[in-house]
Amino acid sequence: MTDPTSPTVVEPRGEAGIPQYLNLTRLNVNQLPSHPDLSNSHDDSRISLGQFLNNLIAEISRVNLSEGSISRGLWYPGLEDRNIDMPPLFVNTLTKSSPGTPPNATKSTKGETIQVPIAVHQWVKRMHNSCWLGRSSRHHGTHIRYEELDGLLAQDHGHQEARYTPTIYDANELLVWGADDLKKAVAELTCKNRVTSVQMSIFQMFHSMPAVAGFNFLNDRVFHVLIMTAHSTWVPGGSRGTTERRQSVTVQLPVDIDSFSSFDAVNQRNRLLKKGASSYYLPREMLFGRGPVTSEQMKRKGKKVVEGNYTSVENVFESGADWLTGIEPPSYTDTDYCHHWRMMTLSTAGGITRFAPSRTQMKETLNAISADVHEAMKCIQKDRYAILGQRPPVKPRPWSYKRDGNPYGC
Repeated sequence: MTDPTSPTVVEPRGEAGIPQYLNLTRLNVNQLPSHPDLSNSHDDSRISLGQFLNNLIAEISRVNLSEGSISRGLWYPGLEDRNIDMPPLFVNTLTKSSPGTPPNATKSTKGETIQVPIAVHQWVKRMHNSCWLGRSSRHHGTHIRYEELDGLLAQDHGHQEARYTPTIYDANELLVWGADDLKKAVAELTCKNRVTSVQMSIFQMFHSMPAVAGFNFLNDRVFHVLIMTAHSTWVPGGSRGTTERRQSVTVQLPVDIDSFSSFDAVNQRNRLLKKGASSYYLPREMLFGRGPVTSEQMKRKGKKVVEGNYTSVENVFESGADWLTGIEPPSYTDTDYCHHWRMMTLSTAGGITRFAPSRTQMKETLNAISADVHEAMKCIQKDRYAILGQRPPVKPRPWSYKRDGNPYGC
């Protein structure tokens, strides 16, 4: 990818200026690259994995999430919940289990905690005649390691997203491209973006919907998305030096699940039953103990669901500078020492929520994607306490918790 701090460069694709991928048009199976589970007579005409990745990464690299947006202010989890208490990075057990700890890390006593601030900048970006809603957050290197962000946000993204998103009760992987095939495709990339590795899969994400005025009359939602994560490096340059830093970009694109109906492998994994009204379905083998089933999934079995549309671009990049031995710890305002997490989304949740006023849709979606930052930090907090064999302190959940694209879309 390009330097995340460089000026925005967003170029139209094609004569009409319409993006090939970054829109809400669902990808048909014939627009996807070859896969063993998608073998048929059309394989010769199917785009190669390398060319697909080349086109997609090239389009994403023309979008800079740090420029060209209109601010919509700051979001905090709550008036009394703007910080998360968690074990510091420098507890002995965490240091042994956590590469990347600053070299002058000090030892901490058992029970010591630090306060990790949560502040999310909300913004709106007009791109390709569409309204993208986005958010940005900074995470200081003395509070959060890049490895923690990368592991939660850029490794096996679909399943990890379900870990920190309360409304997701099933992240069902329908298709995954093999690591060897992806490695070969990365080696053949012609776009100059310092890409080192790629992950790609198709997920079926089931979300519960919030109660309205105390009543649960909204149907659950399901989003079918292709998730591609590309890991790469960038060079800060200038006064920050020339050492390569790590980053990732994850894109989620809507998929036309009906176009997969002739492929047995996908049908066997599908948990959306379309007989009359669509509903959440659990295969017999899962019900009879041959697969993990949660209590929430059992509760939702047979419930009606509405299919929504969702696309997003998410960028996580490492701080431009490290905290070096012999100097005072940098302050939170020293952004060179902060990891950055940015994302923007374009979505429609479907159902009756599409009739909500546009201002309400925008506000609810911005709050929803901002709440993800708080949930992700709580997940990191939980993981740290788990390493120490402890339970995290319990705090009441902030007042506004909904999901991106759920229940409202832009």
